[in-house]
Amino acid sequence: MVKADMHIHSTSSDGIFSPQEIIAWALRKNLGAISITDHDTINGFFKALKYITENDVNIVLVPGVELSCMYSDYEVHLLGYCFDYKSSYLKNVLDDIRFKRINRAKEMIDKLNDLDIDISLDDIKKKCNEDTSIGRPHIARELRDKGYVKDTDEAFNKYLNEGGCAFVPRYKLSLKDGIDLIHNDGGVAVLAHPGLLKINYVNLIDKFDFDGIEIYHPKNDKYTRNELLHITKRKKMLITGGSDFHDMYVNDIPMIGDYNVDIESKCRIENNVCVAIKK
Repeated sequence: MVKADMHIHSTSSDGIFSPQEIIAWALRKNLGAISITDHDTINGFFKALKYITENDVNIVLVPGVELSCMYSDYEVHLLGYCFDYKSSYLKNVLDDIRFKRINRAKEMIDKLNDLDIDISLDDIKKKCNEDTSIGRPHIARELRDKGYVKDTDEAFNKYLNEGGCAFVPRYKLSLKDGIDLIHNDGGVAVLAHPGLLKINYVNLIDKFDFDGIEIYHPKNDKYTRNELLHITKRKKMLITGGSDFHDMYVNDIPMIGDYNVDIESKCRIENNVCVAIKK
């Protein structure tokens, strides 16, 4: 059995751990595989791959990414796995999205400055890696660290969520384009955390060409999990799961690996990388 946490965020997007720290915790949690699924970037995957290759670490990496997509005015998150990470096709699209994310961050910071809130993009960048995909969580942490809010939840509720005085809409692919992007690069497309959707996920799954569903996730309750298991069995889809770790702890232990799936019979592995997942 190879236990895998298939949904983890690193400092290359809005997580608090570097890829190396994620790997260290994964090993402590007895995981055999992980997927670093940063928002709109695969830089964290490359850092993890470099680290395990140079240090001969015994863990399997599943190439992954999380895309924010739109369908009928609703945001839908899409997980892509086992795409051709050596190809420039996906990377070029993600680089363009990352550029748009940075411009969005600048616009939000300008709105906050107009409210006499003294934060800057330069200050945020100093706390990030050079290749970090900067988004709202980084701004929220800066507001917290400078004492403008008591925690990041207040930052989102007061300023950064839709309807907040500093909110700026984010560029998103259409859901169909997101699925096509993953498929055209040889990957599998998985519907992320259906329990968080504001749209009927049963209709969504029937309408679009998903290869799998993220069933085991902190925000999927027991009813949702059971319903999704029935759907995956009926449609012969992949079952995935993961902690969606950003910065969540339980009893001072990060939640990495607390939600996981067995991928032993699903993965084709080459040089510690899962290069294909079968249904």
